[in-house]
Amino acid sequence: MRKEMRIAGYGGQGVVTLSMLITTAASLAAGKFSVQTDAYGPTARGGACYADVVIDDEEIDYPGIIKPDYLILFSKDAVSSYARSIKPDGIIFTDPTTVKKVPGKVKRYELPVQQIALDEFGKSVFANVIMFSAFLKITDLLPLDAARNIVRESVPKKAIDVNMKAFDRGIELADQAMSE
Repeated sequence: MRKEMRIAGYGGQGVVTLSMLITTAASLAAGKFSVQTDAYGPTARGGACYADVVIDDEEIDYPGIIKPDYLILFSKDAVSSYARSIKPDGIIFTDPTTVKKVPGKVKRYELPVQQIALDEFGKSVFANVIMFSAFLKITDLLPLDAARNIVRESVPKKAIDVNMKAFDRGIELADQAMSE
């Protein structure tokens, strides 16, 4: 079944990295077809950017998204640009540190991944791994064990332990969010 998602925010928030983690986990670890495209302004860090991911059980004949099932939005501008494009039964994921309001009545998870990354891991760079595992836990889109292996293989050796802790923290955050 085809699933479409858009991840959007500012350059430096891990938008493209998060999309690549999802795409790699889908293709290499879960045996699905996936494609990732991204776009960002001339000033990559701090400029608006987005990345689209399409995952399907069958070959993907069109790599663009038509109406996303999932949105992961890291900025107010991303909300303004994309929140209304989601399917009626879609899910929006936001970080309440940077996104306060989302228009419309759609299922939404507020996951403070950037604050957790800073407070618990000392760097905001771990926010994308926290969001990655939280997103997968909530959506049940891909197997968590396979995703964990992709993170382990994708990060520098010296950062494996802290990224595995960030991955586990994302699962805890998802469990907490789903119980509320």
